Amino acid sequence: MLLLAPVGLVDVLDAVAEAERLRPRVQAARRRLVLLEEGSDPMRAPVDGASRPDGFALDLQDVTLGWDGDLVRDLTVHVPEGARVVVTGPSGSGKSTLAATLSRLVAARSGTVRLGGVDVLDLDREQVRAVVGWMQQDTVLFDTTVRENLRVADPRADDATLWRALGRVRLADTVASWPDGLDTVLGEGGSRVSGGERQRLGLARMLLAGHRVLVLDEPTEHLDGETARALLDDVDALAPEHTVVVVSHAPEVVARYPQRVDLQPSPHRRPRVVR
Repeated sequence: MLLLAPVGLVDVLDAVAEAERLRPRVQAARRRLVLLEEGSDPMRAPVDGASRPDGFALDLQDVTLGWDGDLVRDLTVHVPEGARVVVTGPSGSGKSTLAATLSRLVAARSGTVRLGGVDVLDLDREQVRAVVGWMQQDTVLFDTTVRENLRVADPRADDATLWRALGRVRLADTVASWPDGLDTVLGEGGSRVSGGERQRLGLARMLLAGHRVLVLDEPTEHLDGETARALLDDVDALAPEHTVVVVSHAPEVVARYPQRVDLQPSPHRRPRVVR
């Protein structure tokens, strides 16, 4: 008994040691959540909650973006409904900040951002995000089935609706070939799917959510050339029913798009809009 008892305690003590190792991270996360809960909301409430956008065109007039300082100054650009636009520039030039601003996650420091002719600050967050969807560089997938990962975007979607969304992003045949189909469990963090499949699942979610403006932040990052081209072909095919705004610094991606917003990190250079 004396010899075997320590062996039996190994599993229990391992869990205790792992919990102690993670304790500082958990405590730090708790402190951040408390600060967020106590902090003020950086986005002001709408002046007129009855405002409704007329369509899904985007208009930015003399917009300055940034967090603690100005990243982008004097940005003026019109993105009509159904357009395909690329936002480019070096790291730190404000590309993701612009994407967050379009999604009403952060307010412009000055200037006006309009959606369907209405200032986004005069719209509820839900009104803006029902129209504008932002897919960030690393699509978040959960350790559950394909079905439940897609229904994050629309909990009421039936299987037929899910298959249509997968078909529009050319993933239906792939999922159908898996033994469990929509019941396939994707693994922790989507570990059982490839990078291209991950991005297509994220894109299918955006379609299920009904977004008319699709903001895709570095959608081809970590993908090989052939997979990246195939993904962008399918993204481009969503226009003109959807407006496509691709954020990328990759030259081969930038070259695809007829309208380009070139952000410059220097405060002395204005963003260039190329058509």
